[in-house]
Amino acid sequence: MVTSKDTADSFSPRIDSRRVAYYHAIVVTHTIRLVACIGTQSNPFLVSHFMHHYRALGVGEFLIVLHSDRADRRDAEVRARLHACGIQPAREIQQYSARLKHQHCQEVVRHYCEPDSWVIYADLDELQVYPGGLIPYLDERDRRGHSFARGSLIDRLAPNGELIELQAQPSLWEQFPICAPVTREIVGGWDHKVCAARACVPIVDGGSHSVSYGYGAQWNYWLTHVRPRWRERRVEIHHFKWDSTLPHRVRNKLEGAGGDLDRWHGSEFMDEYRRLDEHLRRHGRIRTRAD
Repeated sequence: MVTSKDTADSFSPRIDSRRVAYYHAIVVTHTIRLVACIGTQSNPFLVSHFMHHYRALGVGEFLIVLHSDRADRRDAEVRARLHACGIQPAREIQQYSARLKHQHCQEVVRHYCEPDSWVIYADLDELQVYPGGLIPYLDERDRRGHSFARGSLIDRLAPNGELIELQAQPSLWEQFPICAPVTREIVGGWDHKVCAARACVPIVDGGSHSVSYGYGAQWNYWLTHVRPRWRERRVEIHHFKWDSTLPHRVRNKLEGAGGDLDRWHGSEFMDEYRRLDEHLRRHGRIRTRAD
């Protein structure tokens, strides 16, 4: 459980200067790691975009939980792209759900990370942008006594909301130039997430939406994201989920195919996928209010 003392998110302006100096030293000496669950059914080009982006940010080590499906033709190519980036998966799994993802990622963090080191939590289709850069931003969190960083989703669409095939070039921002609140307004999902946290801070769900304050999901989410932080600049989470593979991925989720168990493990958010499936069947693309 995270308390106000642990996160220094209380409304009191007092911060223990010795504690801040201690954490400042940690951010300099510890490697910044990223933990992610990647499926081998993913677009291999997306894997390359993801790795290059976070390596350029300053991530020193990638802890990848690989959801493998050797029967899929993309399995070998995804593995090859990881290998080309010098990455050996920390763990391989054959079945996936948000619950299993959370379990495996937290076990990997506990095994590989020093308790006070920083860990980046990112899905494969998320490219985070830190105001002023990753390391200065985490350094600022240290100075303010924060043990986790908060971010907001920015859904990125291709022109006219078409579900295009993602390519190696140009950049993802150029391929998906339109920003729209798809997650919040069409899917009806949470669009705030924990982007980075000390390894000792408990993340409570597979989507990394909140840290644990010892309450239920709604209260944990509210306490994570609504409580004010003075002059905070939130991380932008650019979300590239909306490509040509989306209908197939949504059907797999609803049917429990491809080793995806969310139909049984994640009943609390399956309504989001039903709404998205209905939207795609009706429009064949992502249709926003601006259309």
